[in-house]
Amino acid sequence: MHKRLEKYIESYDEIQNYKTYELILNGGMIVLINQEINCEVIIENNFYQLESFQAILINAYEKSVHIQSSEKINITAIRFKGAGPSFFYEEYVDELMHNQKEPIFIENNILINELNTYFQNRFKPSKLPFNIMKIIDLLDG
Repeated sequence: MHKRLEKYIESYDEIQNYKTYELILNGGMIVLINQEINCEVIIENNFYQLESFQAILINAYEKSVHIQSSEKINITAIRFKGAGPSFFYEEYVDELMHNQKEPIFIENNILINELNTYFQNRFKPSKLPFNIMKIIDLLDG
């Protein structure tokens, strides 16, 4: 991982060779990038289809998140530190605050071998003065 990104991103976790997988909650948001076959993301018994090469932003503060497929999955989970996601996905923070149990579909065709470049290009200093307060509201929600 690029040194600049280490301030905001905790880890890139590869989830491979499972048909079902439960994400470990991290008290923050996670981006899931599906690298192969379609699968389902389950949040509080609600099912969301995650298609090949699609990425979603999810709230992983305290709700259990499961991933399942009829075939072995190949997904990358990007775990952020603190308010980290707001520096990359500020435009989605309000939406996630109002729909905390639903994933937000953010993009298609993010290549795993280009994650550093992708996140460096997405990085934007926050324009909102109370950006971090939105993250705190999600924790309380």
